[in-house]
Amino acid sequence: MRDSELRGIILEALYNQRGRDLVDFETEIGKLPLPDGAMESIVRQLEKKGLVERPFRPLSGLGKGRITVYGVEVVEGTTVHLYLSTTHHGSRRTNCHRQHTERERH
Repeated sequence: MRDSELRGIILEALYNQRGRDLVDFETEIGKLPLPDGAMESIVRQLEKKGLVERPFRPLSGLGKGRITVYGVEVVEGTTVHLYLSTTHHGSRRTNCHRQHTERERH
């Protein structure tokens, strides 16, 4: 599985938990079918691009965090991001291959 697909899976999982203040990444994302050692790298990549935030990082483990407003917009399709693969979950389609955000077009 490509990193872009893994980023989409993790971002979608955090989107589904967006009503909670902070999500324990180990508990919530740890349930996802990800390759060993991929979770830390993918969460770090999403954080670097501003799609998730991690205000608390313990010395070991992933800590707690949440999806950002920008991350929610990407999942909902109101903003697109080249960094994620296109995913289909339920009736929602996250298309992240366009080159401009909706805001840039206006």
